[in-house]
Amino acid sequence: MNTGSPAKKRAPGSGPPFLKAARLAGCLLFIFASCARAQEGRVICIAPDGDDSAPGSPARPRRSVQKALDAAAPGDTVRLLPGVHRARLVVTKGGAPGAPVTLEGMGGAVLDGAEDAAPEWTPAPDVAPGVRRTPLAFPPRCVVVDGKQMALMDENRFPDEAAIREIFRTGFGRGGWKHIQGAGLYRSGKKEFLARFDGERDPRAMDFIFAPDAAVVRIDGANHVVLRNLELRHARHGVVMAATTGSMVEGCHINRTRDGITLAPGAGHCVIRHNRITQTPLGANHGCAAPAGSGRADAGKWSQAWDLWKARKTYGYYDCQGICMDRSAGGHRIHDNHIYDHWDGIASRGWERWKTSAAERLPWVHYNRGSEVHHNLVERVNDEGLELNDGGIDQQWHHNLVVNARCGTRLKPIDRGPLYLYGNIYKDNGEDLRFYGEIELNPSVVYIYHNSSNSAQAVMSNKVRGIGTPGFHVHNNLFWCERWWARTGDGVVEPNWKAGHNVFVRRGNASAWGGGRALAGRLGLEARSRWVENTGSPYADPAAPDYRIAADSPARGAGANLEKLLGKKLPGADGFGAPDAPDAGALPYGAPMLKVPRPPSGAGAAEGE
Repeated sequence: MNTGSPAKKRAPGSGPPFLKAARLAGCLLFIFASCARAQEGRVICIAPDGDDSAPGSPARPRRSVQKALDAAAPGDTVRLLPGVHRARLVVTKGGAPGAPVTLEGMGGAVLDGAEDAAPEWTPAPDVAPGVRRTPLAFPPRCVVVDGKQMALMDENRFPDEAAIREIFRTGFGRGGWKHIQGAGLYRSGKKEFLARFDGERDPRAMDFIFAPDAAVVRIDGANHVVLRNLELRHARHGVVMAATTGSMVEGCHINRTRDGITLAPGAGHCVIRHNRITQTPLGANHGCAAPAGSGRADAGKWSQAWDLWKARKTYGYYDCQGICMDRSAGGHRIHDNHIYDHWDGIASRGWERWKTSAAERLPWVHYNRGSEVHHNLVERVNDEGLELNDGGIDQQWHHNLVVNARCGTRLKPIDRGPLYLYGNIYKDNGEDLRFYGEIELNPSVVYIYHNSSNSAQAVMSNKVRGIGTPGFHVHNNLFWCERWWARTGDGVVEPNWKAGHNVFVRRGNASAWGGGRALAGRLGLEARSRWVENTGSPYADPAAPDYRIAADSPARGAGANLEKLLGKKLPGADGFGAPDAPDAGALPYGAPMLKVPRPPSGAGAAEGE
């Protein structure tokens, strides 16, 4: 890749004296603090203005990060000094258990994956009014405008040039161009990029960054690699981990990439922890909690965010995730991350092809097996907070806090199980639990228990047809809702999961409350659940959020002993009060509000290496 305008050359190790002194002092302190690791191997310091003929000391750093990684041995640390390092890296040499190859940054170290591309904008009235074009030699998959990532359309989603002209003329949804603020499209045949902005703003006054279909860092075939304390920005992916065992990403800030961290095929027993991941999108991406007509104060923002959803989902490159397990070997620990202002929070994918039959997916059920996703904060995402879509074998998703998502958790086809979803708290999402079945479903075992919710409906069924979800078990949850169940799509089957010992506290005066309760009774579900009216919120302060329950809460003693009820011991089901009458919801009486993400000292420092 290009590295930008050449900096003024200096002799190796030269530079302003104050900068050299500060760099040396900072590196010595950093090295002293991590001397245990440093003693296991070399520490090679890299600076944007370094020299590859230098020894790689704090005073005389090298320049090329890739060359240092290529030469690293088990136990070595490649340390990036503060500054912007223009590079896209591929790590193919790893470490060993207890002696990883580590790529880490000091405060202010940035890895930037953008290409040098100075746009030359000219009007494109042949496309539509207000559209501008610029030559571009490569197809971008991440475009940042004045520090915010714009929505990109995929030319393959359009049947012809007329359709492209029409979308640039009309914009997206009811807001046209107002809520999305700007979008772009690359035309490969003409090698040009088209852009239009709300108000027909002139892009010549804006700062543009273009990045290709690549990762800032790709670990490929190297085991025991650690990425730590880095800012990674401007690429399709922040990190891709493929064919790697025992690797870790921690303490990184992944900013303005389309996808954050992808655990790709062959990745096993990796740890992803204490990272901040954001797209920083251009356009209205948040406030997804309340559909129009709900009477809630944030209802108007639902339609605004919908325009951006439509631009990406209908005309763009489909979904993108903060963290995704994509047909990986599994055994991962994903915890204490903060994902915000993104599309999807944390997702799993376990299929080679979409729109397959139930039988076709059975050979793929092993993907992502035995992974655990916990104590993550996901907020302001325009689609799912947690999206589960694989075999689900021995997976645990627990103690996550999801706020302002279009859907808190979507259970797409889970093909085997057992999958455990427990201890999660959902606040101000459009939906909290969505069962999804657009394609033929396999009978699977999913346990959903001890969660706390405040969406309009306790459970949403979206396109769930065929066999339904008879192996789902929904118990000991606390719902502050308007109705028990809702459905979208044609031919949706009625609920046929197992349910009981939940608590439903009525929210508002929606007429659907009575109908839902009557339906549950007719289906023989929720017979041992509590239905509570005229009490207000069951939570201490849901706006805070503070989802603790009071001593007189209807959730007290409302649950079931799940081991007796289900004939097996479920993870995380203990500690909710009396064994035979536990409290419902994510927080038993007396427990503090969930604090996520937790500080590194409280998350188990021995994990992952």
